[in-house]
Amino acid sequence: SLRRLSGREEVSRLFRRSNIPFEWIGADRFDASSLSIRIISKPIDAKSRNSLVVGLAPGTREVRGKLAFVFYNRIHLYSAQLGLDTSQMLGHVIAHELGHLLLPYGAHSIAGIMRPAWDRVQVTNAAGGTLAFTSDQAELIRKRLSAAASPIAHAR
Repeated sequence: SLRRLSGREEVSRLFRRSNIPFEWIGADRFDASSLSIRIISKPIDAKSRNSLVVGLAPGTREVRGKLAFVFYNRIHLYSAQLGLDTSQMLGHVIAHELGHLLLPYGAHSIAGIMRPAWDRVQVTNAAGGTLAFTSDQAELIRKRLSAAASPIAHAR
């Protein structure tokens, strides 16, 4: 039988599957270019009070955020209802919310990890380890990460 992956391992696997560079760092190595995920139990705003919302990545069309939230209690509840291991769903929700931080505003898609709602196909793909960013999304994330890591020329 296959060993179940932790939520962290699920996220790492999803990013590797899309050839997107990814590294977990601790709070002691945090810097301004890092993205953060907070796993919390209670809603943080009006939008997250909707009981169907399992994660949130605040930001605007103009400015993408650096911090996303995932709601563990809801993930635990829905994973049981969907027949998924909690760590599988947790990893996929974290990857989805990181996708919001890395992609342009409104990055939901009809397929892949950035689909806005879970259905039977999402569950089957998540359980089988095949749910990932679409190739276009992965390419855009790689380009944005590459641009962010490049030295910036400043006008004088």
